[in-house]
Amino acid sequence: VELEGENPEVLVSAIGKLSRKFAEPNIFTQIKSLFSLHYVSSHAGAVMSQEWSKAVVSLAREVDAKTGSRFFDLGAIDEAKGQAESSLELELSAFEEEYAEYLFEVLKHRQLRGAPTSSGWARATANAMKLWTDGKGLLSVAEQIDDSPLVAQIVDLVENDLATIEKQLLVLYEVGYLALCRSARRVRATDRLADRV
Repeated sequence: VELEGENPEVLVSAIGKLSRKFAEPNIFTQIKSLFSLHYVSSHAGAVMSQEWSKAVVSLAREVDAKTGSRFFDLGAIDEAKGQAESSLELELSAFEEEYAEYLFEVLKHRQLRGAPTSSGWARATANAMKLWTDGKGLLSVAEQIDDSPLVAQIVDLVENDLATIEKQLLVLYEVGYLALCRSARRVRATDRLADRV
């Protein structure tokens, strides 16, 4: 996906259109809207992915003037669930709830810039572990749904997310280990200095 250099108005317009699709009381339309958000954030370049994710998370806190409700109001899922007519739609609504929560956590995670400092590594590690666990949970819910090409595409995106998160966790563990080693060296140096005095 080539979105590098897009201006903010184009991003907000695209996100607004996806939000309005998400507001429709149709489970299939809602999942396609979420998938589109996820796909762009996964396949755009690093800078664009951050900007896209930041815009989605920011807009999700605001009210859409055209609809009068918040962008990506998760209450729309319940409305669509109430109109479900088949067992597949009911299965998909349970999946959609999990997917929406997971996706917005992924977008919050992607909007962050740079590597965490040694002082923030514990929080970053906990966040990444929670996201990884949520992704694994979503995959187990997806396994229960048969014959849905869209769910299969979502599973591919989530598996790619999990691979990225696993790499990030390795880096975070290394940062934490190095911070602990530096701290231990400082303690030993302080103890040696105290012994000399």
